Amino acid sequence: MRTLDLSSQAHLPSSHGTCLAKRIKTRESVVRYPEEWVEPTAADLAEIERESDLIDAEIDLVQAEILLITAEPGPTVIDWHRVRRAEARVMRELLKLRAAGAGVKAVAA
Repeated sequence: MRTLDLSSQAHLPSSHGTCLAKRIKTRESVVRYPEEWVEPTAADLAEIERESDLIDAEIDLVQAEILLITAEPGPTVIDWHRVRRAEARVMRELLKLRAAGAGVKAVAA
C-alpha cells in the first residue's frame, strides 16, 4: 500500500502540491475517528420516532418546493396549493411536538 508523502511534491506542479497539502490537512482535521462513532441510544431512537411525523412533513414540503421550482412552463395554482398545504402540515406537526413537550426548535427558512 502506497502512502502519500507530502514532504516530497516533486511529481506535482508547485501550485497543485500546496493545494493538495491544504486539502489533506483540512480533511484530517475534520475526520471523525471510529471511537467517536457510537450507536444511537434508546433515548436517541425514541426522539427520532417522536419527531418522525415532523420529518415526514418536512420531506413533503421539500418535494412540493422542488415540484414548484421545476414546473414547466411554470408553476400552476395546484403547485402553489401543494406548497401551502405542506407548509401548514409542517407547522401543525411542529406545534404538536411543542405541545407534547418535545424540545424542538423552530428554524427560520
